[in-house]
Amino acid sequence: MSKFSDFKINDLIIKALTEQEILEPTEVQEKVIPIALDGKDVVAKAPTGTGKTLSYVLPIIEKVDRDSNKVQALIICPTRELVIQICDVFKMAVKYYESFRVAGLYGGQNLERQLMFLRKKPQVIVGTPGRLLDHLDRRTLKLQENKVLVLDEGDEMFDMGFRNDIEKIMAAVPQHTTQKMLFSATIPNAIKTIVEEKFNEPEFVETTLQGETIPQIKQYYTMVKDSQRVAALLHIKKINKYSRCIVFCNTKSRADKLYQALLKAKQNVAVIHSDIRQNERTRIMKAFKEGKTEILVATDVAARGIDVDEIKVIFNFDPPADSDFYVHRIGRTARANTTGAAYTIIDSSQVGFVQAYQTATSNALEYIEMPEFKENFTLPHDGSNKFHKVERSASSKRFFLNVGKKDMLDKDSLAKLVCAKCKVQLYEIVDIKVSDTYSFVELGADGASRINNLAGLVLGKRKLVVEEAKEETPRTNKGPKKDFKSSKSSKPKKEFKGDKDSKKKKMPKDIDFSKPRVYEKTVKRFPKKK
Repeated sequence: MSKFSDFKINDLIIKALTEQEILEPTEVQEKVIPIALDGKDVVAKAPTGTGKTLSYVLPIIEKVDRDSNKVQALIICPTRELVIQICDVFKMAVKYYESFRVAGLYGGQNLERQLMFLRKKPQVIVGTPGRLLDHLDRRTLKLQENKVLVLDEGDEMFDMGFRNDIEKIMAAVPQHTTQKMLFSATIPNAIKTIVEEKFNEPEFVETTLQGETIPQIKQYYTMVKDSQRVAALLHIKKINKYSRCIVFCNTKSRADKLYQALLKAKQNVAVIHSDIRQNERTRIMKAFKEGKTEILVATDVAARGIDVDEIKVIFNFDPPADSDFYVHRIGRTARANTTGAAYTIIDSSQVGFVQAYQTATSNALEYIEMPEFKENFTLPHDGSNKFHKVERSASSKRFFLNVGKKDMLDKDSLAKLVCAKCKVQLYEIVDIKVSDTYSFVELGADGASRINNLAGLVLGKRKLVVEEAKEETPRTNKGPKKDFKSSKSSKPKKEFKGDKDSKKKKMPKDIDFSKPRVYEKTVKRFPKKK
């Protein structure tokens, strides 16, 4: 199928899609829409930016009875921004429909305003788990006649600790008559468990990264000191003349500090994270979509739901520890079948992340070299796992590597690189020594057999060489053992008399402590004034 008209979709919906220049379905839409229209349960593994929202919005619109005043479809998603985005997609698709009502329920919005929306009897509800559960407890949301349940960004909701809330919400809908759909970039064990327990013989759909989004995104990385990340970010933006970009940080404190640093550098910048009020976040996102803001600094959670087609580049100011988060981040560019770029800025302790990202995306990250920067910005450090030295065993082996501190490596970064590339655990590394131009790595027997996986790896501009190190021989003295005691001066040691500042008086030897001592008190008299 190559057109939406090939599906059983109303012409009024197709007319609305055509006006938005949405003419052909994406891969995930082609696979999911027919299954959803047949009423079967669906589990779709699809990355961000593949058009998965429309793949469940269109079937829901077709199934909803517009003459009914009951809630017939419920969509659960992790963030407020994503709720607003999904509601906007519904409104766009039903532009020429009458009596179709959608309500968004999320935290940070006035409760009375949400109750007003519910009084209008919407047929579709989109909401975050916490606020949906709140309305269920208040009995202001009734799901007895619900027909469709959708879990969007399932992996993100489980990572955020919403599993119990989701299970309670799922228990409130009719179990045997509700069609269930789940969309997620990854399918962890927690999601597999809930699918086995709650879904009814679901159809599994997978959209491969290689076939959809990743080849359109050019991926780069560079190594600088942590204090020079801001300068590197501004340098890349300037030489490539990027107009709008999203910059990701791992924590809210880092995002705030980066925002202040970019303001100081006279950049048109805004910051968005979970501590910012909802009305302010809405205003920031509107300005960014309209092109009034050039740089948007964001955390992972707040960035869910950012859907702007014209973003040509994203920056990982802090590299994410999880490869899945990396895939989510870079998916914010190259949307709507366009091209984009993703830059990851790392320091010497984060080299190991690069290999993990390459594995997750099946694409190599190209290294770009940075010039020397004079500007230094002090930001709060983003903590990472530290390498700890363990006991040496008889079966361990020591290896020489032709990279060192001049290649932006230290103990922690080299340990992460060895763990990622050689597939060894951190505790298997016996010892690491890093010099300016070379390093030594000592591994246990199992890890030693895989150390050659590092050979040929290009680190910056240097091709890595691995050789088994020669055994260290202890230094021997040919002459007789020197008697250091005899070589010392035979002068008698001076008696320690205490510190120079010490002014202790010596105790007289003729004091008889058995008799009480009488101290004479002398009083100095002054002549009276006449």
